[in-house]
Amino acid sequence: IVSLPRHGVKMSSAEGGDEGPSLWEELIKQYVAGTNEAEQRDCNLVILGNASSGARSLLARMAGKDIDDAYEGFALEYDSIDIRHEDDNEDENDIFCKINVWHVETPAHSDLLKVALPPEALAYSIVIILTDLSVANTVMEHVEEWAVRLVDYLKECWKTQKASKKAEMEDKILQHLAQIQKEAKEKAQAAAATQKKRRQRGMSLFSRQENVTVIRPKEEEKKEEVPEVQAQLGAGMLTTNFGMPVIVVGTKSDAVEDSGRAACKALNSPESNVKQVLAFMQGHLRKWCLAHGAGLVFTSSRKDTGIDLLMEYLKNRAFGFQLQQEMITNRHENIFVPFGYDSLEDIKKLNFDAIGSLDTNYSIVIHNPNNPKKAEGGGDDAKQGKSLKSILQKKFMLSASVKAFKSASEDAKVEAMDHQTFLRRQIELQKMRERTEYMSAFREFASGGKKEKNSERERQKAEILAQVKAEEQSQKGNKGAADSSDTRDAAQFFATMMKTYNSFRKTP
Repeated sequence: IVSLPRHGVKMSSAEGGDEGPSLWEELIKQYVAGTNEAEQRDCNLVILGNASSGARSLLARMAGKDIDDAYEGFALEYDSIDIRHEDDNEDENDIFCKINVWHVETPAHSDLLKVALPPEALAYSIVIILTDLSVANTVMEHVEEWAVRLVDYLKECWKTQKASKKAEMEDKILQHLAQIQKEAKEKAQAAAATQKKRRQRGMSLFSRQENVTVIRPKEEEKKEEVPEVQAQLGAGMLTTNFGMPVIVVGTKSDAVEDSGRAACKALNSPESNVKQVLAFMQGHLRKWCLAHGAGLVFTSSRKDTGIDLLMEYLKNRAFGFQLQQEMITNRHENIFVPFGYDSLEDIKKLNFDAIGSLDTNYSIVIHNPNNPKKAEGGGDDAKQGKSLKSILQKKFMLSASVKAFKSASEDAKVEAMDHQTFLRRQIELQKMRERTEYMSAFREFASGGKKEKNSERERQKAEILAQVKAEEQSQKGNKGAADSSDTRDAAQFFATMMKTYNSFRKTP
């Protein structure tokens, strides 16, 4: 029996006597029916990467070209990759299908997704999110930023599509996960059965040596209907379903150790912790991929490593080719974790407890090498708690020092959050004190005070009246002599003096 992948078209054997339709009859039937399967089998691949993420070099390697052919391009680029049968036939006429590749550069151009990823192409599209491993502190930032842009775009796409289409695509991802879990279970059962047979052979050999006959009952063959397998979602698995295959590709993996050393330097940590820094990076990437249903592949275009593995995984997700490679997590420069192979328990087996945990924010531990910080507690929750406690104690002491400067008559509460606020508040308090002293002195002067004699008060009133009268005479004598500005100034002064005099008269 000869079969064509994905089409399911079979040619019956002459010896079998099967009278089913031949291969050519089936092909002609499909052509007459006007099916578009031949056109829909092509895959639409969208690569999302920031500037200098190595996208063009990666694309050149995927297409079988040399990285010298990579060039500085535009915000949106297109290329295609021919896919042949699994027998690696180099015949140009033996092309099975092709991958249409779109590259969108930088999240600022995410509006171009409507060209590279139109709503009608979602069902047969794959998205690759690139992250530059040579800069450790931006590894998670680039992945999360592109994921947000992709989610926002998909929300707009679903508004124009039927709700059933979204549910169908999400269910397809769950079916893929269920198939992987089923194959893993069958593989484990086969391994257990093989081990059991080995033990039985050993027991039979031992029984022959002792001349003891061991009678074993024949096991009845049980034929049970295999129920439909459903995906089992473990802890932290597939909390976000894009409805399409997503692959996170770490580029420049040959420089990942150098980026780990730079991260250690920013942490003021010895270089002996490089392995823990790289394990911390791997753990957070795997945790994100587990939650978003994505695969993880590390590649290096300069050393041409991981490219074949990426292409094998692409063929598996796009066209159903068999995936031969198992999961790789023990080499920091060559990580490969297909979707459905990982679990939160396996991720927690990574050793990076000295610098952080999976619950620690990635940016807290991995800093910018150009802005080093002391790792106060690193990612350890207990040390972070101590650091927070010391900060709160400092703020409390500062607040207490501010309250010590407050006068007994002030009712306002002073809360100093930093030195600038403290100084600004002290200036305000000083002004309040001066204002209070001035007002009290003015009231005492206006009321005359208990110690002030009546004669002195009368003398002050007489002086004020004399000043007012003198001002009135000067205003009458200088008719037209002064300009409008002088008149306004004199009027203001006269009004001020009259208010003062009236206040004195009203004072008992």
